[in-house]
Amino acid sequence: MPSTRVQPLSPSQTKKSTLFIRARVYASNQTRPSWRFVPTQSPPKRQAQLDRGKKNLRYPWVEGLFNDRRLQPYIHDTIITVSRNGSEHKFVVFCQNHRYLPSNATVGGRWRGNIVVMKIGTGDNGVVNMPLQDSLLIDDVIIHGFVTQVKQQTPFRFPKNLVF
Repeated sequence: MPSTRVQPLSPSQTKKSTLFIRARVYASNQTRPSWRFVPTQSPPKRQAQLDRGKKNLRYPWVEGLFNDRRLQPYIHDTIITVSRNGSEHKFVVFCQNHRYLPSNATVGGRWRGNIVVMKIGTGDNGVVNMPLQDSLLIDDVIIHGFVTQVKQQTPFRFPKNLVF
């Protein structure tokens, strides 16, 4: 099932409320994962103060990081939890699913299309900058856990409670 993502305002309309947040990208046209900054829409401070009871999540524009948008315009997303050394880390994974997407050498050729991973903060603010030291943790989880557990097929469904 495609993501429930809605069309955000264009970056030109929200210049004052746009943050650039670090994400880990597993691109099909590369051989190693890389870091990219994702423009992220953040609610204005005034609106956040008025809507204290509601969640004011940041909305990342990851669409620009995906190749082959004409072949597969839909982006799927899911939240994964990684438990290490008694603490839990949450990440959101964005990916495409189509049998004609190019094979992704970054994850050993077992996935077609790109994968983008962003860290989720502990508060109600949504995605946050991923620390550079999380690269080894998330690389291991994506390459050895996520890609082997989530199968690209039609219809595409994520298993519930993805915990690694």
